[in-house]
Amino acid sequence: MVTLWFKKGGPTSTMSQLWPTVSRWITSHSCWIHRTGSMTKYGENCKTLAQKSIKIAKDKFDCVVTCVVTDNARNMDKMRDGLKEDDCSLVVCGCSVHMLNLLGQDITPSSVMKHVMKIQKYFRNHHKLNTWLIECPDTVKPQLPTETRWKSQLTCIDTFIKNRSSYMTIVHEHEDDFVKQIARNIQDISIYHNA
Repeated sequence: MVTLWFKKGGPTSTMSQLWPTVSRWITSHSCWIHRTGSMTKYGENCKTLAQKSIKIAKDKFDCVVTCVVTDNARNMDKMRDGLKEDDCSLVVCGCSVHMLNLLGQDITPSSVMKHVMKIQKYFRNHHKLNTWLIECPDTVKPQLPTETRWKSQLTCIDTFIKNRSSYMTIVHEHEDDFVKQIARNIQDISIYHNA
């Protein structure tokens, strides 16, 4: 989906999201949305769609697009490069919040994250364990990181830390219901300290 935010007759920018998302914008501007449907999300297709949106903004709404902000997926890199080549006056950049999420994924030790994710997944995917977790006071639903959900890496670690004492209690009370390696990882203090 490509969304245009603009004020008639004035400068505007586009936001490019090529997968479903829920966003809330406070704006006094109008909005024009293209649904991409089953279109293959290659860089060239994304560039064409962005150019079409820019043209609609100019022709239909009498405004000039001066900036395009996208996420930081590889297809968006190719789209941004193509847009810059075609119009050097256009400011084209990736979303800094999304970039910080990607940076967080790069600097978090995978040796810790893989264990945290296995534990979180284990509780989410096993009904009985999830029910016991819900019954514990002050717990939250275990979260898993995804590239498209900003701050998800941090949220995954935060929910692990918040739930760990409850995880320990559940392991202690129901050890036979756990895969041994998961139980050991929950009890491993180094995973907790490094998270």
